[in-house]
Amino acid sequence: MSDGGRRGSREASFSVAMHNRTRSARAAIRGRLDTAYEGQRPDPPEESYLRPTDQPVPLSDLERFLERLREHQVGYHLVAGAEELAELMANQIYAKRGRKALLDNRGVMLQCRLLGGLRQRLLDVIVEAVGAGLAADQADFGITPCEGLIAETGTIVLAADDRPTLQVSLLPGRHFVVAREAQLVVDLATWMATHPGNGRHHILLSGPSRTADIEKQVVIGVHGPWKVSLFILRDGWEQR
Repeated sequence: MSDGGRRGSREASFSVAMHNRTRSARAAIRGRLDTAYEGQRPDPPEESYLRPTDQPVPLSDLERFLERLREHQVGYHLVAGAEELAELMANQIYAKRGRKALLDNRGVMLQCRLLGGLRQRLLDVIVEAVGAGLAADQADFGITPCEGLIAETGTIVLAADDRPTLQVSLLPGRHFVVAREAQLVVDLATWMATHPGNGRHHILLSGPSRTADIEKQVVIGVHGPWKVSLFILRDGWEQR
């Protein structure tokens, strides 16, 4: 046999031997891996206050409602008591240089004595109740009580029993709404089930009016106030 033939035979034998050793080594490693943890109990999962989940943490009704208000561009304030309400609202009116404020003085407005509280704090501002002579279209601020709050849609329910009270929520450029936290319900169906009509009329308010009919440009305040703010009296406000 020539030298070339002997070299080829040796290289072939070497390749077969290397293949066999590699295959044996691979089989040995796999065998060790397959049996390495046999008979051992798995480690218990670690307890942690942070648990991975595919589902978002559910929001409370109040959190969901406030989230909707932000989407609707409605300002809101969580208020502890009547004095804080009058102080906060007076500061808002003063900061916006309001000269005339018209108030629908019933329900929670009477309970927290808001009319007197604003008059004490706003000596240079005309603050009148509906029916006292100030026309709604002459007022810079309209202040109304709330009939209900809908968490699912961020809707504020207002009474519209007669023309003068209805005008308070529509004609002034800025609209303040006073509500109690206890008035918050999950959805409109729940509110309707607990508030029979009895011939009353209501407005469902979800932020300042807007339209994009002209050149697809959004315009706010076309047929109503261009700014709406909600003041929510927290539970227990009567004792504060």
